[in-house]
Order: sequence, then C-alpha cells, then structure tokens
Amino acid sequence: IIVVARVSKFLEPDNYGILALLESVFSILFAIAALGIDPIITREFKLKQYDSKLIFCTTFYLKFFASIFLFIVYLLFSFFFFEKPILYYNLIIGFGLLFSSINVIEYYFQSRVELFNTSLIRSFAFIASSIIKLFLVYNSYPLIYFVFTITYLSYRQISMGKCGRSFIL
Repeated sequence: IIVVARVSKFLEPDNYGILALLESVFSILFAIAALGIDPIITREFKLKQYDSKLIFCTTFYLKFFASIFLFIVYLLFSFFFFEKPILYYNLIIGFGLLFSSINVIEYYFQSRVELFNTSLIRSFAFIASSIIKLFLVYNSYPLIYFVFTITYLSYRQISMGKCGRSFIL
C-alpha cells in the first residue's frame, strides 16, 4: 500500500493513469495468452499419461504463438488508438507478454507439489519490485523508467522460475 501511494503521488493522476492502464491491459493480455489451459497442463503433468517433454513443448509453443499473436494485435490496436508516447510504452510493455510462455515451468512444479521455489521467487520479485519503484520515486525518475521496471520485473519473475534446476528436459 505504501509503494502504490508513493508512486501514485509522485506520478500524479495523468502519468499514474497511463501506468495503471498499461498494467491493466498487460494483465488482461497475459490472462488471454494463458489460453485457460493452466489447470489442464498441471493435471496432465501429474497423471503422467503422456510424455512430459511432449506436454511441455506443446504447451510452450501454444502459449508462445498465442502471445505473439496477441502482441501483434495489441500493437496494431495501439497504433490506431493511442498517441505516440503511449504507443512506445505499449511496445515496451508488450515485450513482457512474449515471455509469458515460460510459465509452463511453474505448472510442472505444481504437479510435483514443489511450489516452495516458485513461491520464494515470486515473493522476492514482489519485494524487489517495491524497492525499485521506491528508488525511482525518491530519485524523481520519469514515467518511462516505471514502464521499463514493469516489463523487466514481469520478465524476471517469470524467468527466475527456473531456479537453475533441471526439470523435464
């Protein structure tokens, strides 16, 4: 709550509104790119009726191509309906969508009931995000840095889910 209050006060209504819009649209597109197959994949990993590599690769490619398609559609939509600065912000935020397919790794850990690592990483990413946002506020950085922070931390949170462990492949 403290971080949100500081960021919103620093960015003022105009810039904070843009940032909130970008985060909301990114969250919606991220949910659409998931294709609603998260619980199904977890179940299939758990049942082990099929080869884990096949499930992993199929799910990864499905989600990756869905995110590419959504990214292109979103950029076309942004090109026609947003002004130039917001269009650039959309482009930056949209790159985070391309990394959403890496979440397949988490489904594998969910099926094996090994969520400690992913929970720890998500907690660390949340704390790091808060610290970085407060740093940006106290040093008076412009909105573009907050946009990069959102993209980088969403990518970092997703990619850190690997934890350096070998999982399926």
